[in-house]
Amino acid sequence: NNGSPGAGKTFILQMAALYAKSRGLNFVFCALGAHRAKTLGGINIHQLFQIPVHNSGNIYRMAEVSFKSLHRIICFLSIKN
Repeated sequence: NNGSPGAGKTFILQMAALYAKSRGLNFVFCALGAHRAKTLGGINIHQLFQIPVHNSGNIYRMAEVSFKSLHRIICFLSIKN
């Protein structure tokens, strides 16, 4: 069950984000859908992993690019702290 409207799903995410921020942790909200990502003030999951949405290229190449992208993000965040 994903929870009905008004059940507190967004509230819980916001509280988790506040907690992470209070501890000096980096975080990003991401969602599968553009509308949900925008509502959370975050990004689409394909943006996080830099997966091209309008390209039906080789899935293995897309996975490789995504992992390299995620690695760069993690390295950047660890240097920033």
